[in-house]
Amino acid sequence: MVKARKIILIIMLSLIGVVVTIAGIGGGYYLYARKSKTERAENAPKEHEIIYIDDEKYIAKDTVNYLIVGIDSTGEMKASNGYNNTALNDLICLVSFNLTDSSYTIIPVSRDTMVEVDILGLSGKVIGSKYTQIDYAHTVGDGLDMSFRNTCRAVTKVLMGVDIERYVGINMTTVPLIVDFLGGVTITLDEDLTVIDPNWEEGASITLTGDNCLLYLRARMEVGDGTQVSRMRRQKIFMEEVVRKARTNDYTFSDILDMLHIINNYVCMDVTYMDMADILKYVQTFQYNGIKQIEGYTQKNKGLIEFIPYEDKMKELIKTTFYEKVEEEK
Repeated sequence: MVKARKIILIIMLSLIGVVVTIAGIGGGYYLYARKSKTERAENAPKEHEIIYIDDEKYIAKDTVNYLIVGIDSTGEMKASNGYNNTALNDLICLVSFNLTDSSYTIIPVSRDTMVEVDILGLSGKVIGSKYTQIDYAHTVGDGLDMSFRNTCRAVTKVLMGVDIERYVGINMTTVPLIVDFLGGVTITLDEDLTVIDPNWEEGASITLTGDNCLLYLRARMEVGDGTQVSRMRRQKIFMEEVVRKARTNDYTFSDILDMLHIINNYVCMDVTYMDMADILKYVQTFQYNGIKQIEGYTQKNKGLIEFIPYEDKMKELIKTTFYEKVEEEK
């Protein structure tokens, strides 16, 4: 029984790295599962379908992609009164389960990534686009399903057309709650962060708690080079330690239910119970490929810090993660 409980927790923690996906098996959250698995399968790219990348033949691997989105708001997640809201995307992370080779990969997307973000009209339909940072994609919409789906479309553009089947949206209120649930997260600092806390010197071992975890995870302009790239490096260290701790600690099922009750008002998602059953199977049996970073460069433009992915590196990441090359017959 203890082992089963532990596996359930690991599934949820592994999905998003920042340990908030466990809300997916609770009740009371916003749930938007509009299409059945069969309907989604009919519309998804077909395995073995031939596509061309740089004049070379590829076939699509059979993948199921979940987008984890953390927005920079706090408190109960509610819809705005119009088709715009004030929240921005803070954490964007794709979790891709590869059914072809039984593995899964995590791909974080910088909130500073430049992309054509869809603009919505009063009916909620796309009426245009704006080339801007991807964090703006959530602001377009009602703050719930409409906004998260707009972010999914933006990420699909960044990833050169990769389809996203499901999303899990959370806000920053959940993170401190779950860090405390874990009993804190201990990490070793690879940079000087004394501007945040005088004890956070490079090389120091610190324990993040609900009181200080967001200072570590969200600090940006006042530390290092002030870019999202350096902040994502800290988030990666945090995610890896969270997953490691989740695998080595035992938690009771009643503990998990208590936490779900606390955070269920801070979540909006498009994940069904059938999806959760699939995720259980994937995480139990699939090989974990780790976190793959999108390579690129940053630049300042009219007061914005822009992240521009390297096109050749992006193509390579997309090809190796989502496609298989078709060898020409001799």
